[in-house]
Amino acid sequence: MKNLFLGLAVVVLMCVASCSVNERIVFNEQMGGTYTTAIDMSSILQIASEGRPVDTNKELKKKDTTIVFSEILELYKDSIAALPTEERLKIERLKDFTLNMKMDETTSEFYINVEKRFSEFSDIERVAYEVSDVLNKAKTESKNPDEAPNPADDLMSLDKVLYAYDGTTFSRRDPARAKEQVQEGMEELMDEETEEQSQGEEPLGMEMMMDQMMGEFTSQLEQSYMTLEYVFPRKVVSVSQEGATVSEDGKTVIFKVDWKTLMDDKEGLLNDIDIVLEKE
Repeated sequence: MKNLFLGLAVVVLMCVASCSVNERIVFNEQMGGTYTTAIDMSSILQIASEGRPVDTNKELKKKDTTIVFSEILELYKDSIAALPTEERLKIERLKDFTLNMKMDETTSEFYINVEKRFSEFSDIERVAYEVSDVLNKAKTESKNPDEAPNPADDLMSLDKVLYAYDGTTFSRRDPARAKEQVQEGMEELMDEETEEQSQGEEPLGMEMMMDQMMGEFTSQLEQSYMTLEYVFPRKVVSVSQEGATVSEDGKTVIFKVDWKTLMDDKEGLLNDIDIVLEKE
């Protein structure tokens, strides 16, 4: 039974690593601008459709939803005002966000786009924490209330990073946690597998199947990316991140890394990124 569970767990982890995330911030002269997180989870629907029995009577899901949080806050302002202070403030911090979600099982498309317009840099210092609340809304919109919890729901979450700006240097702080969560889960499951075999249970061909699944897992990791893109009003002097590219006009920094590299990362590629700009 644990062998079966291990196999299923690897499939889930393949799904977790099969999404691409694009984090983009465009700054204006006042260091206000637009923050966007785009998540492409189409490969998850593709994996699900390949393993799902054909059911001609089942209607495939198709959704295209846009949520403007300022409109929701205005619509329910009286109810929100009556909430406890901490909960009310948490909701009010979402007023500048817009969420768009497109899911089509017939074409295996699944995209989530979260956008926030901000007037000053301090508005996005902890934006990743707020985006998590927005994505919780996406989880609700993407499933029926009667459906069981989906292990892949963890895809709809972001690592809690912090942003800073001191007048010349833009910084992104704290590492991605996704690779650690996947590694920890795999290590725990492999420990269970080792203990089970030591008690005399035969692997029953599981080793060959697991090798094949892990090969597919690695392929999925190498084809899924985390992309950071930052557009500034002034030219970039230097970037601490090796492998990052700067546009021809010198104002845009792009860093793209596949999830396989992140999982193998020993130096902390996303730990501390500093981008120095020309002085005003």
